[in-house]
Amino acid sequence: QRMHKHTWTEEEWQPWNTYETCFSGINNCNRVKDQIESGSLDAGDQNALMLDELRAVRALWYSILLDTHGNVPIVTAFTDEVPTQATRSELYDFVVKELTEVLANGNLTKEKSGSTYTRLNYWSTEMILMRVYLNAEVYTGKAAYDKALACAEDIIANPKKYAEACHGLKLASLFFEPSTRTRMSFEAAMYEL
Repeated sequence: QRMHKHTWTEEEWQPWNTYETCFSGINNCNRVKDQIESGSLDAGDQNALMLDELRAVRALWYSILLDTHGNVPIVTAFTDEVPTQATRSELYDFVVKELTEVLANGNLTKEKSGSTYTRLNYWSTEMILMRVYLNAEVYTGKAAYDKALACAEDIIANPKKYAEACHGLKLASLFFEPSTRTRMSFEAAMYEL
């Protein structure tokens, strides 16, 4: 409840661990992104795809911080410079910009196969953007439900196209602490997939 209401202190494990984990992921994305951009890491004809995936993963980490912490520094390069803290609204704008640009670039795959398993693809990136839009009113004071709906229109208009999206995949629900209500709600959702 303290995480939800933002009444935690710096001495509590969960907010500290979330912050550290997210920024570790952000720094790794920035490090690999900088290596690709400098040419020290060559992904061949996959450079554009890799850069877009890294931007999307970095935006995912920032979207988590947008929920849990609100105002954090926006770091876009692997550097030792001390970053300045951004407002929650600035962070929201950054995440939306990154995700919409990555989606518009058209490099992310829409394929579902063993080669794309566990990778951030077009659909998962759109889902992240949809979730950010759903919470826009909390982040910025202005609702963006229409934008969230626009992200979902293809799924709404073509449900059969997505009916077998999880066919052949294994789903797992792992929890650090037991919670019957959470476990049952997750299991019910997985059965629907």
